[in-house]
Amino acid sequence: MHNFPKHWLVAFAGASLSLGISSHFQLGNVEANGFLTFLGIFVVYNRYLLVEKNRPNYIKGFMILLILLALGLAIQYAANSLAILLLVVSGTIGAAYSFKIKPSSKSIRDIPFFKIGVVVSVWTFVCCVFPWLNSPNKLSFSPFLLWHFVYIFAIALAFDIRDVGIDHHERKTLPQLVGIKTSKIVVITSLLLFLVVFKSLHVSPAHQDLTYIAIFVPIIALFIRKDISPKVYGILLEMSLLILGMSYFSL
Repeated sequence: MHNFPKHWLVAFAGASLSLGISSHFQLGNVEANGFLTFLGIFVVYNRYLLVEKNRPNYIKGFMILLILLALGLAIQYAANSLAILLLVVSGTIGAAYSFKIKPSSKSIRDIPFFKIGVVVSVWTFVCCVFPWLNSPNKLSFSPFLLWHFVYIFAIALAFDIRDVGIDHHERKTLPQLVGIKTSKIVVITSLLLFLVVFKSLHVSPAHQDLTYIAIFVPIIALFIRKDISPKVYGILLEMSLLILGMSYFSL
């Protein structure tokens, strides 16, 4: 099990958000959008399995197969070349941002203030903008798709709060600069701001109760962070993304 790919929940969370948005806004092939998002996130988060020398060849072969499957599906189901380009660029940035660059032995995410911007931008583009780009329907772009940047930012910052003790000090994450207490305030403010705009734009997902759960679970996780393990804390945050996506499903 040590060699088996991990990060299934975070990939399902991203796929859920992509599926939900595609379903609610009627953006093209809903299932294809969700599956492509799942494969993209899953491969990026398990990229280390391809480069570490001690990994068995069958694991590396499995990962290569997933990459080829993702590319094949992208070519098959992408409505236009811009959608494919967005996936490829986002996937490349997501996969490369943690790799060490010689001779400095630093990665892109070690650039001050850069880590959260890369993570949030890639997630927003892949889960929210890609489904719109991949839609053959000529629908007007909804600003609410980009507004998910605020929600994803809050979740990413909550993860930075968890990682404040292990992130290198040169990364200058927000919790390292302003402290955990202030960072918590920023997370809570961002989540409530997302909720206010959500209500003001009259977005009516199929299950608004799940939307409220997706807003308040991360807030609860922040307050009980010291009483639970980092793994459980991370699961709560990833589940929040998954639940937000589920709130959009039209059953």
